[in-house]
Amino acid sequence: EVTLNIRGMKVIIKEGNILTCSGWKVIPFNEYFDTQVDDVIIAHSSLNGKYIDSLGDDDKKALKLAIAADQKSPLQRYDSSDGTKTRYELGTIKVFQEVMMLALTHFNEQNEAHTNRAEYEHTLRKMWKEIRRTHQGKSIYIPLIGGGLTQLDDLTEKPNEQLLKCILCTLRTSNVTFDENVQISIILTKKALETVNLYEVKGGK
Repeated sequence: EVTLNIRGMKVIIKEGNILTCSGWKVIPFNEYFDTQVDDVIIAHSSLNGKYIDSLGDDDKKALKLAIAADQKSPLQRYDSSDGTKTRYELGTIKVFQEVMMLALTHFNEQNEAHTNRAEYEHTLRKMWKEIRRTHQGKSIYIPLIGGGLTQLDDLTEKPNEQLLKCILCTLRTSNVTFDENVQISIILTKKALETVNLYEVKGGK
């Protein structure tokens, strides 16, 4: 692992399983905050799917209720074309237990989660503001956002190191500041870590 200082804020990048971390965990969802894990809407192999699969039946019901009831976000909401769902602006965060659910991707008619590079960066900047709004002084754990099954329309490949640098860059250039006692950790899977040179990332701060 490596530790960075970004505008006085401590940021740790390390290997781990974000689902076992104790504190706020950021988990990406699509713009509808869908919870149907069936390898069509949400893949069981995705972080989103693994998180929902880890919940018991009662918690899954409570999750759906929490998504519907949480209207605290200042970001815009839109009715879907068929009127059956509510679509949220990318960057919106909803809270359930110790999880910050992040609207990261659009969802098309082929059930594909997608965004593009410009939207991805814009979403991350809004994400930092949303985290600041909701974190309540607790530690924050963030995965390699966009590194899973998310499709970036204007990129043929998604080098993990570039995604990591983008996450750090958007924090650095945002106006968001966290208290010095708040630890921000970016959690990489072992597979992702093998594709990232942490010391180069630290040196490029």
